[in-house]
Amino acid sequence: MTGICLSSHPDESFPVQSKSADKEIKDDVWHAQSEVQENTKFVLGVLPASQKYYKPTSRNTFKCVESGEEINFAFLNDNYCDCPDFSDEPSTSACSSGRFYCTHQSKHGISSILSYKVNDGICDCCDGSDEWLHVKLPEHTLLPVNKQKGIFQVPCPVSCIS
Repeated sequence: MTGICLSSHPDESFPVQSKSADKEIKDDVWHAQSEVQENTKFVLGVLPASQKYYKPTSRNTFKCVESGEEINFAFLNDNYCDCPDFSDEPSTSACSSGRFYCTHQSKHGISSILSYKVNDGICDCCDGSDEWLHVKLPEHTLLPVNKQKGIFQVPCPVSCIS
């Protein structure tokens, strides 16, 4: 199954499964992530100091951060782990052992979560940056706000303390 396909060419096509609903979901995901990246000029889930690693090479490839292996730049955030260090999926939950770095970082330490928690409907980052797709939990699992006890569900409130 293919997933989020980020490319420097928004009109570029990518393979999808035969179900039209599946294609619509993938298109929505692609457009949501592309819009975030175009408007903010950074890759979600990556610390500011590491953003330099998330630019295409002259051959339009992405260089895996630790191994140096090169993959097509279109495979960055495509919801499939191509790099052995999981560095090609900083904004998705595809690589469950990967790390997602929250956009808001306090001066007291680095805020990050395991990648499998990205877009799961639970707000793990104080700024809600891990829930960029705004996936809501199924109705039967939602808790009323007064019973959430500090575990917030989408839509995420901003609860950051500098």
